Amino acid sequence: MVGSLYLIGLLALTAFVIIWERWRSLLACGVGTGEEVDRRTRRLPVPSQAAILSQMANQYAHLSDVFYALADPTRRAIVGVLGRGPASVSALAAPFAMALPSFMKHIAVLEHSGVIRSNKVGRVRTCELKPKTLSRAELWLAEQRAAWEARTDRMSSFVENLHQENLSRERRNPR
Repeated sequence: MVGSLYLIGLLALTAFVIIWERWRSLLACGVGTGEEVDRRTRRLPVPSQAAILSQMANQYAHLSDVFYALADPTRRAIVGVLGRGPASVSALAAPFAMALPSFMKHIAVLEHSGVIRSNKVGRVRTCELKPKTLSRAELWLAEQRAAWEARTDRMSSFVENLHQENLSRERRNPR
């Protein structure tokens, strides 16, 4: 129950941030100030690149790549194996029933996101985790968890107070 509330809250927060950032970018380009439409072209002004890419979006863009990389079960399994230490690509690919080129696409996604790094010595490519990247994702999750736990605690205390008020009202005014 708490896990589903956490997920619903996280989705609501994400939707709010997306709407908020879009609204801010529209305000930055003049929409909502009475001069929304260019009278000559009869079009909305195109916001500058700086207005579209907000500070929050830039701050968390890297995290989006990390979560995208971890969204696939194959890539999560690779990260799990690399959690025990560096391994060669052939050793990482052995448990999976897929062609090596397909497996290398998974490695490329993990490398692009910064979750792993690889180096090639001779004919052997060895992969290892980059813990700093995962630490940033973990920090973000901890921040979100703390925020939502505080919100659910406040909601719980509000409901408890409401219940206590109803009980005291019933005691004062029995039917």
